[in-house]
Amino acid sequence: MATHYPHLLDPTVYPDYPRRYAKAPTWETFDNIMQTTCIRFFNEKDGRLVDYQHELDLYTEKFKLGRVIWAHESTLHARTSRIWRGK
Repeated sequence: MATHYPHLLDPTVYPDYPRRYAKAPTWETFDNIMQTTCIRFFNEKDGRLVDYQHELDLYTEKFKLGRVIWAHESTLHARTSRIWRGK
């Protein structure tokens, strides 16, 4: 019995894919390499992100844990989040 699903999922074959406002990422989005989310929370002080660039470099460059950031809602609403949102 297989312990994992051995087939790659392709979200573009889903019938509603063309109608979605926010498209699901495909394998081409990530250069056909499986990605995991590498960070969820950043340090905050008084509603501002603290030393976020160091944390991003640490998780994405030094430890090579992935390129996908699954930011928590509090991170998205922090006063400094406009600096890196959308990157």
